[in-house]
Amino acid sequence: MHSFPRNLLLFAQPARRIGSTLMGLLLVLAAALLMSGCATGALELAPAPATELAAMPVATATAEPEPELIALDHIHGMGYSADGTSLVVGTHTGLRIFADNRWFVADGPPHDYIAYAPTADGFYASGYPAPDAPDASPLGLFKSRDMGASIEKLGFEGEIEFHFLGAGYESNVVYLVNEKSTATLEPGLYYTTDDGATWQAAAAQGVNWVTIQLAVHPTDPGILAFSSEGGVLLSTDNGDSFVPITDNAPRTAVTFSPAEIGVLHYGLHTLNRVGTDGAPPVAINTPLIDENDALIAIAVNPQNPDEMAIATFNTLLWRTRDGGVSWQLLAAPPE
Repeated sequence: MHSFPRNLLLFAQPARRIGSTLMGLLLVLAAALLMSGCATGALELAPAPATELAAMPVATATAEPEPELIALDHIHGMGYSADGTSLVVGTHTGLRIFADNRWFVADGPPHDYIAYAPTADGFYASGYPAPDAPDASPLGLFKSRDMGASIEKLGFEGEIEFHFLGAGYESNVVYLVNEKSTATLEPGLYYTTDDGATWQAAAAQGVNWVTIQLAVHPTDPGILAFSSEGGVLLSTDNGDSFVPITDNAPRTAVTFSPAEIGVLHYGLHTLNRVGTDGAPPVAINTPLIDENDALIAIAVNPQNPDEMAIATFNTLLWRTRDGGVSWQLLAAPPE
């Protein structure tokens, strides 16, 4: 069994300052909000520090027809369908689907989605059963190929819910952080290439910051990334070692683009993109995000890299179809 850095386990990480700010503590609290499953109220984050990127102008309004606007309680991951026609969002009350400029409630039980990782043939997820289920125990790891109408349980049912979960969009490799001992796994970073039949441990060397989110390369099962209080960390050896690919300013959200192989999108208050080949980061025109909020999820349309969606801790959700030139607001916090 590999040794595993305790700082990858957010709940075990002590609060500490970054420079003269409390960003480290606040990001831990941000992660705690994700883990709580029932926390409410605005998440307070310190103002974004200076980054390696020049300031971008605030995104302009779009001239497209106004989409339906809804309120979402929580957002725990999102992604596009393989054909690019639907944006699927994981929430505490099931899946919400945005298609044809309208929102829909997905068929199937309204499970409490704690983690949601899209793939070309469906998604992997973790969380709790729907409120009317006879057993309220954690669902462990599960998969769906029909937008949540039915699920295939892959293990750990009744034992644990996973908050850190990522999957290769095409490869279907699954990485997760196990936060407490189960019957088969000690705490640590693990991956499976056979839907949970077997698990491999990863050493996660070089992870020296509190981590926020996990993302997996769409086609290469050995490449993954963490967003963290120290920037974006990249591994090319199945998670055994990580190196920073941005400056060390905090980043809360990260995803690999399924439309452009080797491209990551990440951010705190501003959306950026960077290549795994060492290309420098590039800022993307982004809606103005309040300093007391931050990005929680990013999705890229697999059929069109210019179509992206971003969401924040305070459940604001925008979409662009022109690479960030203009954005449409699709969801806002409940009143």
